[in-house]
Amino acid sequence: MEIFDNDELLALAKLDLAETPAKLEDALRKLKQILNSDSPDIEAFAITGRIYAQLNLLDKAKRCFQTFLEKEPGALAETFQFGMVHFDQGDNDTAANIWSTLLEREPTFPPALFYMALIHANNNALDKARHALDVLLKSAPTDNLYFERGRDLLNQLERGEHLSLVKGSENNAEASSALPKDAYKSIN
Repeated sequence: MEIFDNDELLALAKLDLAETPAKLEDALRKLKQILNSDSPDIEAFAITGRIYAQLNLLDKAKRCFQTFLEKEPGALAETFQFGMVHFDQGDNDTAANIWSTLLEREPTFPPALFYMALIHANNNALDKARHALDVLLKSAPTDNLYFERGRDLLNQLERGEHLSLVKGSENNAEASSALPKDAYKSIN
C-alpha cells in the first residue's frame, strides 16, 4: 500500500466500508496508514473512530473523535458519535452534556434528541423525555430511523414502562430493543 497517497487510501477505505458487508479490517488497515503518516487527513480520524466504535474499541474511538473535533468542532455527526462512545461506556452524564451542546447548535438533530430522551427517561425526568421526543417527532421525517424509535419510546413511556440503562446501549437487554444498533454507521 505504500504506492498509494493518503487521498487514494482514504477513497479506498471508503469503498471498503461501502461494501456489504463492510470490509472493516481492510478499511482500518488503510486508515491506520493515513493516521501514521506525516500529514494525516482529518477525515480519517472520524472514519477510524466509527470503525473503532463498531469494533467496541471505545477508548480508541473516543481519541479519534476527540482529535477530529479539535479541528472540526462544528461537525454534528461526529459530535453525536463522540457522545455515543461515552454513552456506550456508561458515562451518560458526559454523553448528555455533549448532546446538549450539540442540540444548542442544532435543536432538531434526531439522534441526539432520541438519546437525550432515553437518558431523561432513565433518570425519571419524564417531562424532559417527552419534550425531546415531541421535538423529534415534529421535526424528523417519518422515514428517519430515530422517528420510528422515538415513537416507540414515547409509546413505552405512555404505557408507564421505565427503561433502565446500566452502562449504555450494549449492556442492558431491556433497553436495547429501543436502541438503534447502527448509531455509528448512519446519521440522518
